[in-house]
Amino acid sequence: MVKLKKITFTILTIILFSSFPQLFAQQISLGDPANQDLEISITENGEVHVIHNIVKSSKVQQVLFVNGTYSDLKVIDVDGNEPTYSLVTSSANELITSTNEFISLFPTSKNVIIEYDLEDVLYLINGTWRWDYLYLAETVFYFPEKVDLLFANANPVLIGDNKGMKCHGCQVTIQYVFDEPIFNQIVKWEDEEFTVVFRTLSEITLFTFDQPRRMIIFDINEPDQFVTMFIPLELLWNPYDVYLNDKNINKNRFLVNETHVGISVKPHTSGTIYIIGTSAVPEFPIFIPLFIALTTVIILQFRSKLNLR
Repeated sequence: MVKLKKITFTILTIILFSSFPQLFAQQISLGDPANQDLEISITENGEVHVIHNIVKSSKVQQVLFVNGTYSDLKVIDVDGNEPTYSLVTSSANELITSTNEFISLFPTSKNVIIEYDLEDVLYLINGTWRWDYLYLAETVFYFPEKVDLLFANANPVLIGDNKGMKCHGCQVTIQYVFDEPIFNQIVKWEDEEFTVVFRTLSEITLFTFDQPRRMIIFDINEPDQFVTMFIPLELLWNPYDVYLNDKNINKNRFLVNETHVGISVKPHTSGTIYIIGTSAVPEFPIFIPLFIALTTVIILQFRSKLNLR
């Protein structure tokens, strides 16, 4: 069979009609949605490379491009051979893509790899990279080495050393800061020291720990920047309320490990942040009063049994 290159919608219709009449019922089909997953790699400079892993099929499969401007397209099977496919131009409104082109992949007995570079999708805005991603297939994103924290729909995601994030059928706004500044604020209380870790592009000033009011206080001077804090639970116990000046604001809380909790906020204006916990050093954590109460009950029951004797 002659390999098809880029052809128009009209020519493809004629070829499909003459070569594959079984594909036509009451209307012409340009292929079923591909059985696939995606891998997307992002470099430090925001360059994007996309790989579609297509499962072999006895039917024609339709493969949409990821939204954006693609280049350096390569279509091969797992043995490195070029399968039969066509690059189709269509104005169908239902296509979830910014281009009017998609790939129609003809029946193949082997899995197929489609890959290309992608532009006009990842933007650097005030130091933060952002991508509004939409693709209805499982996608794994791989990020630069120095990115270990990102935000998916404003929710913090600690990826650590994995460097990957999986998204299932996938509509997500991804935001991250490459080589994000990290700095510590030391809280001294009596003979103890506690370290609160900050990650943000905003400048943090006038940091204070107010033990009587169970409160961490600081000023930010840049709006619309993510501010992520890692707070020792021994210092300030969760859950927390977060205020910007006198207004309660949205926050995302996540457990880092057994000793620290993370809080992320994105204030829309500059001002003073107040983080209020349920207890603070050297107050008893919540579980200690419960332990004392339980111990008291056990002792009273034991004394009652002794008295009966």
